[in-house]
Amino acid sequence: MPTPAKNSTPSRATPTPSSAPPGVPTPDARRIATASYDGTARLWDARTGKALCPHMPHASWLSHITFNPDGTRLATACRDGTARLWNSKDGTPLTPPLTQPDTAQTIHFTTDGLVFLVRTHAGFRFYESATGDPVTIDYEEKMASGIGMDSENYHAIMNADGTCVFLGLAMNDSARWQIAQPRDPAPEWFPDLLESLAMMALDPTGTPSRGPQHVSRDLPARILAGAPAQTHHAWARNALGID
Repeated sequence: MPTPAKNSTPSRATPTPSSAPPGVPTPDARRIATASYDGTARLWDARTGKALCPHMPHASWLSHITFNPDGTRLATACRDGTARLWNSKDGTPLTPPLTQPDTAQTIHFTTDGLVFLVRTHAGFRFYESATGDPVTIDYEEKMASGIGMDSENYHAIMNADGTCVFLGLAMNDSARWQIAQPRDPAPEWFPDLLESLAMMALDPTGTPSRGPQHVSRDLPARILAGAPAQTHHAWARNALGID
């Protein structure tokens, strides 16, 4: 078993004022973030244990904290029903508090760092990492509480690109969601498609009428000319009922 060098001296970070969840390191392991029940998040030098910036205040105690894949952004989830992005070097806020429909429980970034998921007690939603703008609707999927339900892994397990989300809802209940995550830019015909869909009537089941009367003549051909695997093209073909 290796032993420390005789001249080594362990360093300890000054503890936050209240009991805090475990800290998380940046991908390069040079900094550590901690989230405290006193409503503050802090950044520390992993080598020296010194605070790197003033604390990041929140309106309530924190339930989760994580870095994006390149370590430039810190995301926090707060019990007051907000999430927020911070600069991980100086602790300045990069977004206003992102209001959620219920308690913000966990946050997960996709591996490319482009979007992140916020899981709440009411459901979940994806946001753009660069701006904090929402990129999906609020998906409603309420969770229970109680013994064992505070495990991060039980609340949200997401695959690398965010297209599959597994949610623990109760001790004997769960849900698996498939979520479209288009990374390619919207095609030039996409505004025409949205206009066509807006003019379609809904049948009694809520399904859009797929009659061709409101679709420009060349739109199907423009859609079919694209790559079938692209999210926009697949969604458009399904919406208009074209092969």
